[in-house]
Amino acid sequence: MASWGDDWAVKDSDSVDSVDSEVQVGEIGHICEVRDAFPEFNKSGELVKWLDKIPDKSPDLEEEELIRKAKRIRDTYAIVCSRYPTKENTWEIRTIWINNPILQDILRNISVPPDWSSSARSIKFEKPFASLVHHWEQLCELADADAGSETQRFMKLFVNLLRGQLRDTLIRVKKIMKTGCAAFSDLQFVFKPGQLFFDSCHPMGAGVCQSYIHGKVTVDQVVWKGEEYRLTDSTFNLPSFAGIRPISELSVRPAWACSEDDIKSMKAALVERGHKYEALRGIHFRFYPGIVEKEHTHCEAEASGWDGVRVPSLPVQVIAGRVIVDAAGQGTAQVDDLKDIEWNTQAFDNLVIDEAEKRLLVGFIGAATNGKLQDFDDFVHGKGKGLVMLLCGPPGTGKTLTAESVSENLKRPLYRVDTSDLGMDPKYLEINLKTALDRCARWNAILLLDEADVFLEKRTSSNLTQNEMTTIFLRVLEYYKGIMMLTTNRYLAIDPAFESRIDLSFVFQDLEPASRAKVWYNFLIREDKALAGDSDAIAKLASMPLNGRQIKSAVKTARILAASENLPLAVDHLQTVVFMRMKALKMME
Repeated sequence: MASWGDDWAVKDSDSVDSVDSEVQVGEIGHICEVRDAFPEFNKSGELVKWLDKIPDKSPDLEEEELIRKAKRIRDTYAIVCSRYPTKENTWEIRTIWINNPILQDILRNISVPPDWSSSARSIKFEKPFASLVHHWEQLCELADADAGSETQRFMKLFVNLLRGQLRDTLIRVKKIMKTGCAAFSDLQFVFKPGQLFFDSCHPMGAGVCQSYIHGKVTVDQVVWKGEEYRLTDSTFNLPSFAGIRPISELSVRPAWACSEDDIKSMKAALVERGHKYEALRGIHFRFYPGIVEKEHTHCEAEASGWDGVRVPSLPVQVIAGRVIVDAAGQGTAQVDDLKDIEWNTQAFDNLVIDEAEKRLLVGFIGAATNGKLQDFDDFVHGKGKGLVMLLCGPPGTGKTLTAESVSENLKRPLYRVDTSDLGMDPKYLEINLKTALDRCARWNAILLLDEADVFLEKRTSSNLTQNEMTTIFLRVLEYYKGIMMLTTNRYLAIDPAFESRIDLSFVFQDLEPASRAKVWYNFLIREDKALAGDSDAIAKLASMPLNGRQIKSAVKTARILAASENLPLAVDHLQTVVFMRMKALKMME
């Protein structure tokens, strides 16, 4: 395929010699004329070279030296236009190359974005020449300035060429601006860079337009990068449509197409969100009901800071509508949907554990709330400042609920990790573990290491990899300054070295009937107070050897069964589900 940098062919070698003797080859774009160029295609329809004249049906092959000379000659013309054949047997201009340095400087100074440029030798514009339409008035003003100067000569040449090419387009643009209505294909002429755009789709957005291409408006928005604000690119998507529509009714539209009332209401909403965004700089805990969008960016830099530059002054309404969140999955969340967390401080009351253990937990929560845990220090500075709790017992006995209850009462986030997050390779275990601990320290979070058996297991002479993982975990544990909660189902397999590193150990047994009755009550009281008050029914349900997780699942399934029958939840629904559960458990034994 040929391009502007390819060699140019000519049809008449005499014309090359005669023109070559009249001009000094190498003075790029100094001839104040427009030169046409015509493409020649091969049998496959591919462009192979450019010609000075309309090509014959069976062109002869030119010599290589003549082709190079022809190209150098065309480079001396201020403007070169490529003409392509049409169905009407005419030749239309599809590409305009600007060779003249004066014209190039003017176009750069008024920020006309070219479609393509090759070093500093030429600037290229392609049909339909939207960027030139955007700056038409400026170009005309420049063509009338500096009368008699060389700059005016070249500008008049350029503007006169464009006047013929853009005539129909300029008429359509004038009509669009008068009526406020446009076809989808004409939006490229009225959606200009530098204009303020609004996107009324959720989440509402605003930004300064960089470019518009086929329904995609790329805008500048402001985002916080840890230490300062930066500009970032965002995209507003406008669905295509048939026919002609009012621009003011489009979901993505420039500010000039909006009514004063619309601008006032949108600006108020965006300014409110902008202030909310500003208030979320740094590390905060919020509830988010939506789905967090995955990001490839390393999100932690939002809190710890990146190097950046000061952002030019932009209105607060162009602040981005998303903030970066960081958890087991990193991503972005919509600012409008972030809510304050409603901590469930009553969760602790639903714990079905021994009263002495509950008293110990209450004391621990009080000490953590008052900051008294940090008052203690080891004989070696920096050691022993954390608090490590071990929760061991069979599945469904309340280990995870205990960790969640402590988190809710302390009003601190629970950061949950397991072996899938940390990995089984000692080479990466320490790195991943320190990352988790660093996050908990930054967020003032409680670390829950779920199913920690593999890291707590006794060291033996036959499993060196396991020994290394246990040793790494012991070392990191000793210098941790936060709250860590470990859960395990294998208490007897724990390495003895952990005994001195664990501050609180809670052993959870299989639930007794009285404990199961309380669990049943705790779940049912939220569904139906009368049902929760039926002590006989609860006693019958509690006689079935189910753990806490199974009871929770049974209540959920019974509620679905009742809803399918358009009935309130009843004992019959619960008994049906429990019967099926017990039948399945017997088959699994």
